Amino acid sequence: MIGNATSYTKSYDELEYRDDFMFGKVMEDTELCREVLECLLEEPIGELSNVETQ
Repeated sequence: MIGNATSYTKSYDELEYRDDFMFGKVMEDTELCREVLECLLEEPIGELSNVETQ
């Protein structure tokens, strides 16, 4: 373990969209990924292909 980092596991009920795991799961869905990106960018982006999470 590095520094004061601790290991913490959340239940699904505790997860939020900004949690890395949940954000990655949302981005795996191509249509949902497109909708999120359009919302964030405030403009249409068209069709997505080859969506990859980190």
